[in-house]
Amino acid sequence: MKSPDPCRALRRDPLITVQENGRTFILRNECRQPVTQVQVDDCLITIGERCDWLFELVEPAPRVLFVELKGRNLKHAYAQLLTTIRQLKGQYRGYRLEAYVVASRNPQTSAGRDLLAKELAQLGVRLTVKNVRLELDICP
Repeated sequence: MKSPDPCRALRRDPLITVQENGRTFILRNECRQPVTQVQVDDCLITIGERCDWLFELVEPAPRVLFVELKGRNLKHAYAQLLTTIRQLKGQYRGYRLEAYVVASRNPQTSAGRDLLAKELAQLGVRLTVKNVRLELDICP
């Protein structure tokens, strides 16, 4: 049976993993709560800058996790997240918005990246940046 939305998948796995070129984002979901995994890049959004994935969680409180798996260009990763969040935030009123970047190496700071990170903060988005692998426990 074909999914009504090919960009979305409802998951209850204890580990939900997305990977790209050696970078890995893992949701630890031992409580097996429902998580909607959405492929943003080249599916939900096909034109312009966009992040790779987002995850919709409704328990214990509604939140959306925007994920970018990136090489070294952290400024571009922030820009992709910012563009995606601005485009989709209207669909997530009442949700807490979080942004995650998994980079290929530990990035240095720069004025451009700092400005984009500040813009995310002004939108009320919590930003987390990790090197190579990021694991997030989503169970209460």
